[in-house]
Amino acid sequence: MQIFAHRGFSSQYPENTMTAFRKALEAGADGIEFDARMTQDGKIIIMHDPTVDRTTNGKGKVRDLTYAEIYGMDAGIKKGVVFENEHIPVLEQVLDELGGKLLLNVELCNYEEGDNRMLANQTVELIEKYKLVDSVIVSSFRFNNLVYVKDKNPNISCALIAKQGLLGAFARNLLNHSVSVDALHPFYTDTTPGLIRREQQCGRKVRAWTVNDPKEIRRLYDLGADAIFTDDPLNAREFYDSEKLLE
Repeated sequence: MQIFAHRGFSSQYPENTMTAFRKALEAGADGIEFDARMTQDGKIIIMHDPTVDRTTNGKGKVRDLTYAEIYGMDAGIKKGVVFENEHIPVLEQVLDELGGKLLLNVELCNYEEGDNRMLANQTVELIEKYKLVDSVIVSSFRFNNLVYVKDKNPNISCALIAKQGLLGAFARNLLNHSVSVDALHPFYTDTTPGLIRREQQCGRKVRAWTVNDPKEIRRLYDLGADAIFTDDPLNAREFYDSEKLLE
């Protein structure tokens, strides 16, 4: 079972920053998960929220700001003074520095915008530029994003994310006849033996989010989940090793 660091090593370091990603690699994560959005001038940056307010010292919607404006913001200070002057990375920086060192899960987060192919298309172009088709996963709650990725390059692995509980019920059953998705990413409490069995029988991987409780890590391993997303990859790796869960 693989361990993905959710927004990097986000329990200890500023989420979705190069520091969080580097520390996840040092902690022994198999992969990192991070979020992609487009700026007003068409740059793909790494940011979960539609606004920069929560994680930086700036304000405003990502889609209304230029990359130059966003680059000048501090993405570390809200996690502590020790992380001051951390920049918001662009997707190309992550691919360039970390591509080939671990698996990269890019979530396309254009949820507040109209349905279009721009984010998907440019993400695929960058994946191809850095020759990372075999080591990048593109995920999204928006199914059309995955269709657009597959249209542009069918060899890129795509994963549908399902919301928690009843809100994710449709997504967890959407894939029965789909050829556009290679994996399902359900909330960890919705990850049942039946769901794992059904998805894996259809050739899809199951990666559960976001798992920080060692008991849940053990449960998901025992069920045969392919991977988990966690905020603390070091604790997950240490527990995994101590319980002799390594395959």
